[in-house]
Amino acid sequence: MNLRISVVILVLTTVLAGYILLEPPFDSENPEEQLIAESRDLEWFFNVEDRKIDFIKVNHFDNEKLFYRDAERKWRVDSLTGTEVGTQFLGTAFLAGGSKSPRMISSIADPDLTQYGLINPKIIVTVHLEPSPAAPDGITYSVQIGDITADGINNYAAIEGNPKVYLLDRTWGEYMASLVTNTPMQ
Repeated sequence: MNLRISVVILVLTTVLAGYILLEPPFDSENPEEQLIAESRDLEWFFNVEDRKIDFIKVNHFDNEKLFYRDAERKWRVDSLTGTEVGTQFLGTAFLAGGSKSPRMISSIADPDLTQYGLINPKIIVTVHLEPSPAAPDGITYSVQIGDITADGINNYAAIEGNPKVYLLDRTWGEYMASLVTNTPMQ
């Protein structure tokens, strides 16, 4: 065999073996397990128990829609006796109860919210948690959704009264806005 061909084969074999040893081309985990592992690494932007939510108000460009959970734990539009929501609403309380963030943008005491579009947020989701012994009147918090990031993947977001600014997946805000534009009724 030709010496040049032998050297080329030896070099290629060494490079391929090094690549496989240092960077395995095939992961042992399946893609679903990888997504679960990645989501564990994300920080919670906010997180509350969704079963405790009894009121959700969504404001999208100054248009509002209110959702109330009645005594039978059914969600209704506009009031406790309003029209019952349809199946499209299922999971909304779960989404309103929390979201993980790929990154905290700012944690300074008085961030300049204008650069994030949070002075006049496009979407405000106000959530009320039912009364408890620790909070007899319940707890209310508002998630503010500002401008979309340059890459189009996330929005800047903050909890009203909290100085931290996070990135929040754009689809979360889009879904909440759709509750105003397409009220989920039967």
